[in-house]
Amino acid sequence: MVIPVEAVLLQNGQSLALKRSHIGLDLDKNTYYDIVLPATFSADKAFVVKMKLGKPNGQSDQLMDEKM
Repeated sequence: MVIPVEAVLLQNGQSLALKRSHIGLDLDKNTYYDIVLPATFSADKAFVVKMKLGKPNGQSDQLMDEKM
């Protein structure tokens, strides 16, 4: 399994936080991640986020509906 391990805003090289997303009642085994933009970020045109993929550090094959 390959997951996002790093996100960088290309316009200034700023590292962005990645947060595993628990989307609720999704019955597939996919794992979803959110990219967290800084509160001060503002864009008046399109921007690019560079993602680096890698192997997870721990067990991440749990179902997304684990809170049911």
